[in-house]
Amino acid sequence: MNKQNKMLYSTYIAIGLLYILVKIIFVSLGYLHLGAIGHGAIVAVPITLAGILSLKEHSKDSNKKIWHGVIIVLPILAFILTPIYMYIQMGSEQWLTEGRFPVLIIYECFSVVQLLIAIVLSRGKNI
Repeated sequence: MNKQNKMLYSTYIAIGLLYILVKIIFVSLGYLHLGAIGHGAIVAVPITLAGILSLKEHSKDSNKKIWHGVIIVLPILAFILTPIYMYIQMGSEQWLTEGRFPVLIIYECFSVVQLLIAIVLSRGKNI
């Protein structure tokens, strides 16, 4: 594996960990409740684990690329389900108030960047 691909995998995994870090920051600033950290973990844990397993799968140069498909699907799910979950959890009046809108924008940006990284990695090309 070349150095650039390893850096892309590391970036994908680091962004996965940033989902929780963003929630911790917003909770510590008082914008979100303590349970929001758990909600951030729901997104962060599968994405981070899939990134690690995809990196291991790529390192082995196996013919099966199951985890490469998963690292593409998970950011798409996060992109679609995050606003829906926030809307259901908070209700129609409050779902973008009290610091939730910046978190939504940050999460959506993370998802888009991870999706782009995953597509580049699945094609086997370098940027």
